[in-house]
Order: sequence, then C-alpha cells, then structure tokens
Amino acid sequence: MPTEFPTARFLGIDFANMTYAEVAGELDSLSRKDSFSYIVTPNVDHIVQLNEGENDEVAPAFRTAYQSAQLRLCDSRVVQLLARLRSVHVDVVTGSDLTAYLFSEGYLNGRKVALIGGDDKIIEAVQLRYPAVLIDQHQPPMGVLGNPSARSQIVDFIAKGSFDVVLFAIGAPQSEIICHQC
Repeated sequence: MPTEFPTARFLGIDFANMTYAEVAGELDSLSRKDSFSYIVTPNVDHIVQLNEGENDEVAPAFRTAYQSAQLRLCDSRVVQLLARLRSVHVDVVTGSDLTAYLFSEGYLNGRKVALIGGDDKIIEAVQLRYPAVLIDQHQPPMGVLGNPSARSQIVDFIAKGSFDVVLFAIGAPQSEIICHQC
C-alpha cells in the first residue's frame, strides 16, 4: 500500500523515512479507519528470511505480507549502516521503541488495544502503568505459524474485538503473515 511519506529502497524493501512522531500520527490516523492495515519493522533477521530460497514455504508468504504492509520501518542500526555505505538514507524506528512511544506519549489512551502474545505478567504491568489504555490480550500457543487453528483464533480475536490498535509480540515471520490474513 502506498504511503505519502518519503521512502528509500534498500535490499528490496521500501523503507519509510519517518520520525517516531510521524509514525505515531500515521498510526493514529490509520487506527481510526474501518479497514485493517499494519506496519512491519524489518531487521537483519527479517531481511535474511525474506530472501531465503523460493522453495522455502514460508518466504513467499512473508514477502507478500511485507509488500502489503502500510509502512516498512527500519528496525536495525546495522541495516541503516549498510544502507549508508551504499549512499542510501534510512531512518531507524524500532518496533519496541515505537511501542513505548505510543504508550508514553498517550497515543493509546482511551483506545482499545489488543496484545497478541506475551504472558500474564506483561499484561498486568501494562495495565498498571497505563490505566487509560483499554488493553486485551490473546496468548497463542508456541509454533503458531505451523498451527492453522491457532492462526485462525488470532484472526477471529482481532476481528471480533473491534480493536483500534493491535500489537504483535509473537515474532517474525508469523506476526507479519497473520497480519496479512486479517
């Protein structure tokens, strides 16, 4: 999906060059629409997975999920450095720092947020620290990528929850592939 923000193509990925505030503003805008959209935060591991052989069953679905993402944000100073060596400017906006920014700057206050993954301690800590955020959690089993039933349960949880924002904490490539299914 196209974005109005500047991008830089590096290693086959169109990285959005945005600040944390710009990303937060864009996510706020996207979260108020009726359609589901998602962002991805590629790091070195993701790029390796995206470029594994065509015979790999997961790589094509991972690539499709990446291509369909609303934004692709660089989550790696190593990737940023490699891009710079090729005279390509790529801003770094890590997924973990972006999540912290959204909470700490109040972007999620009064919003209905889903957390996919994590454990009971994480949800309790978030609820204590950010009581203005309406958060619900789904804890899928390990190995969700190879478990069609578990993937369907995540998609159903998101669809039925009418969430403003969904945060995935189950790793790549399953997070991105499931987002693409939503």
